[in-house]
Amino acid sequence: MSSFTSRGAAMSFSAWQMPNFGDVPRQNGGDQVDVEKLRQQAYSEGFELGRKDGIESARRDTAGEVQRFVKMADSLSFSTKDVDQQISEDLATLAARIAEQLVQRELSVCGETIYSVVERVIQSLPDHDGHVIVTLCPEDASSLNDHIAEIEQAGWEVREDPSLVRGDCRVEGRDSFIHATLSSQIESIVHNMTEN
Repeated sequence: MSSFTSRGAAMSFSAWQMPNFGDVPRQNGGDQVDVEKLRQQAYSEGFELGRKDGIESARRDTAGEVQRFVKMADSLSFSTKDVDQQISEDLATLAARIAEQLVQRELSVCGETIYSVVERVIQSLPDHDGHVIVTLCPEDASSLNDHIAEIEQAGWEVREDPSLVRGDCRVEGRDSFIHATLSSQIESIVHNMTEN
């Protein structure tokens, strides 16, 4: 089914006309100069706006990079402190091992050194009445033969224990006991040195 419009209904419409904007004065050749000025002005404004946006973007990017660099530098600083601490501990351990080897070598050569070690350990024994039992490895005990007179006069009783190594010394008093191993004595010295 088709529908038809009656002639009377079609008459109620009117044709569209462009509104009147009035008379715009025109200058000969002026249009081209004005357009060029507007284009130059738009270009300058766009350039300035782009420059400002670029500078702000660069500042944001730079600030982010600076933050990242500062964090990285801080982590490196922390890491070097850890490395310094580890190196100090490793050097102290190495020095202790070298010292232990040197002391054991010295002890094997000189009985006087063993006597000095025993005296020092006995002096650190609290409240001893003079009678103490000194236990050493067999090699260290035999090296004290040159000091028999001093040992008997001091009231020391020397015993041998094959489970001890050179430089170890066990001292028993009436109410106290000290087991001074060579390694523990050196560790104590190293600990005191690294704490200071």
